[in-house]
Amino acid sequence: MPDYDTNLQFDFSGYLMTSDGTWKSGGETYFYGEDFRSEKRFAEMVDCGFTMLRITEDYKGETWETSATKKCMDEAYKAGFRKLIVQDTRLYNACWNKPYGESSSAFASEQEFDEWIKECLMPYINEPGFYGLTLLDEPSYSQTEAYGMVYKAIRRVAKNEFGMDNIYLHINYLPIGATSSMYGEGYKDHREMYYNYLCGYMDSTGCDRISVDTYAFRGYSFYPGFYSSIQVLADEVRDRDIEFSYCLQSYETANGAFRRVDKSDMRLEMNSLVGFGASHFYYYSYFPHDSVDEGSFVTRTGERTNIWYAGKELIADMQAFAPVVLNYKYKGAKMFVNSPSNFSLTPYLSSHGEALTGTTLDWDNTYEFAKLKKVTQDNDIVLSTELYDETNDLYMYMVQNVINPVNSQKGDTTMTVSVEFESGYDYVAEFDCGRLRYVPLQNGVYKTTLSAGYAVYLIPLLSQK
Repeated sequence: MPDYDTNLQFDFSGYLMTSDGTWKSGGETYFYGEDFRSEKRFAEMVDCGFTMLRITEDYKGETWETSATKKCMDEAYKAGFRKLIVQDTRLYNACWNKPYGESSSAFASEQEFDEWIKECLMPYINEPGFYGLTLLDEPSYSQTEAYGMVYKAIRRVAKNEFGMDNIYLHINYLPIGATSSMYGEGYKDHREMYYNYLCGYMDSTGCDRISVDTYAFRGYSFYPGFYSSIQVLADEVRDRDIEFSYCLQSYETANGAFRRVDKSDMRLEMNSLVGFGASHFYYYSYFPHDSVDEGSFVTRTGERTNIWYAGKELIADMQAFAPVVLNYKYKGAKMFVNSPSNFSLTPYLSSHGEALTGTTLDWDNTYEFAKLKKVTQDNDIVLSTELYDETNDLYMYMVQNVINPVNSQKGDTTMTVSVEFESGYDYVAEFDCGRLRYVPLQNGVYKTTLSAGYAVYLIPLLSQK
């Protein structure tokens, strides 16, 4: 195995950071007795493994020194965060309409708009730990051009006026499954519609990274659009040679539409995304969403939940693996399905609605692996992805049990998996929960047992190194 750079890391951050300790109900405001926007509480996030903080105390242009945004930046920096993301509502809202070039535009020219951008950035861009900005969340296709103009202006001004050459701009686009009024009309099927929506924004911004959120765990079911969206995004990111982030589910809704995740659910999401080449992960949410107090990393009164401890373990495992896997670029993916399956494997469906209901997986299964011949299993469904380290001419294969973990209530979700490689390989370097061991192949075959959500990452080797 090569000597990889041990400093490489994934980035982890969370939506809905800790709150000011207030809670509103029935028109009344209540106080829990603690402002959670403190060094102590931010340090708990660092302890859990978070490396980036998206500050959800919006800055609106008020006096900077006394703003809630500055308070959060100061406390978070003291706690150890070195990548702080600001949400400036003025820049966030500028993405709704073209800022210049039309009679209804707010600015007369690009130059005037750039001057305004400079004024917006001035208070916080040189603050310790400042790393970037959040722009409008989940925009529709109709905002593509305006969004690109704002994105490029911020990049331009940050570089030319403040010497910040690569300001981080968080772009989070719609999940797969929205209506055609959000994506655009006239496409033959759901995948084409989503592909064109994402490409429109990548073209208009010229971005070097992109993020989406499609949550997998809908009550007791598994949302097939989770894998459809990842494949569409990962294939295009691969072809453009840019990076992608993904927002993972760590919240529960009171109506049961989104279930409370457990360790197996969290591993299923994370393993799949790492296998598809993601390098940055957001969790929605860190602080409670809706009215479900135990459904996120911490409760409203600051107690750590099971999700916090599962997240800490998972993040640590992935950071141990990061110096290796971040040298590998995603190439393609295949599903290996037995019948009956919790997914029906149907590529390129013709109906938008059919792709989003039942168990239909809108999936292209035509990719051919370079060094892996086949995968067989004694249970439902396996996902495998191929990644490649061009510098060292090495392939890696993620092999994952993607049975819905909640199905363990109905029967056994564990499986024995056999992975057959092309001839000539003697060993695999196996990474399991971040830990490396070398495993001899038996006639070119590797075998293991995987619980739902779990994965191994395999590098076939000619000899043990």
